[in-house]
Parts: sequence; C-alpha cells; structure tokens
Amino acid sequence: MDGEIFEKSSALVKRSFTGVLGTVDDNGIPQLKAMIKTEATGIKEFWFCSNTSSRRVTTQ
Repeated sequence: MDGEIFEKSSALVKRSFTGVLGTVDDNGIPQLKAMIKTEATGIKEFWFCSNTSSRRVTTQ
C-alpha cells in the first residue's frame, strides 16, 4: 500500500468515532446502522458497539 494513502487512512481511523454498517435484508433492501467505534487495530480491524435494544440484537 502506498505510504501516503496508509498514513491518511490511519489518521482517518484515529479521529473517527462512528461508522456505518450496511446489510441487505431478505427483500434486497439496504439497511444502514450507525455504530460507535470502540477500538481499531490499524486500518484492517475495527470493533463497534450498538445498543442492546437494537433490532439487530437477539437474545437467546
């Protein structure tokens, strides 16, 4: 990866607080969810959290 692109990407990750997770439901309709970034390992691994009342959270 080009050094300048890597540095700019790393800076963006460091200053970002939220991200958007996109999925597609069974009917092919996009579903977007803003999530809070809790941790990042470089520019390849991100940890996010969501509210437990989210419809994407199921209890077992």
